[in-house]
Amino acid sequence: AASDVYKRQLICFRHVGGDKKTEALLNEINQSGHAHLTHTKLNDQYIIRFSVGQPTTTLEHLKKTWAFIQETAGEL
Repeated sequence: AASDVYKRQLICFRHVGGDKKTEALLNEINQSGHAHLTHTKLNDQYIIRFSVGQPTTTLEHLKKTWAFIQETAGEL
């Protein structure tokens, strides 16, 4: 249900290839127009922040976006 997904509103992750790959991934995702993500530094590592702030977001929305993120990461 949308309310279950909404409770998990911030997902943080990074590319296994390190900071430069993570930054490149963020740029590719944002330039695609498919999603808009932000970043931060955590323990001196570049981290992508995937914020779910819309209460109508469904699990299917998250799955599609995550699949897009994985596909984009694989193309770097």
